[in-house]
Amino acid sequence: PSEVTVVAAGSQYQVNWKPNTNDIVAGYVIETGGKRQMHPFAFTSVNASSYAGSYGTPERANDEYDDTFWQPDAADRDPNIQFHTARKELMSDISIVWSSSGYVPRKYTVEAYDGFSWIPLREEVANTESITQLTLNPPYLTDAIRVSFAATTDGSSAGQVSDVKGQALDVVVGRSVNIPSTNGPQSISVRTLSSIGLLGDAEIAKPGGDDGELWPVTLDAHVS
Repeated sequence: PSEVTVVAAGSQYQVNWKPNTNDIVAGYVIETGGKRQMHPFAFTSVNASSYAGSYGTPERANDEYDDTFWQPDAADRDPNIQFHTARKELMSDISIVWSSSGYVPRKYTVEAYDGFSWIPLREEVANTESITQLTLNPPYLTDAIRVSFAATTDGSSAGQVSDVKGQALDVVVGRSVNIPSTNGPQSISVRTLSSIGLLGDAEIAKPGGDDGELWPVTLDAHVS
């Protein structure tokens, strides 16, 4: 964006900017004191290549209970499960709880859908952990995550998925946002997010607030 201004108004910063008119802009990401604003996101639907009876349906991997799970059918030679969000999220962290009953997958792949194909985020060939934490750097803009187990002659023993959760960066659509100023004057960043998930570089400006102080503000002027 351009013409970024920040005004300290009571307990908030009011951040305003002139939006980028480029058609590939998806929104803007705000950082305060070097920290990006984030929120937990929810999966609204889930489907799988198969499931092993009513106790192992894909919905059980999306019910927020770590003692329930999705388990593929024994005849499934290429087990996978897909999680979908209501809209695209700029995902930064993903947590996967595999199994509470010992069915932890040794080989798995976690992928994100880019609108055309599945892009690997992590591939593991010797997993022993019951919980996997993924930090995505850079964050990934997507509305679907797929977890696949290695091809096997017995799908039911390939592994289980008990729960998948995540955090995403806040994306502002528009030209302004209010941010709490609980820690006093600090740096604020506004970065352009492209429709394919790229964040632009930052430049520096110094606006003032109603208390007469100045503080650094970084603003993005480009989409990489």
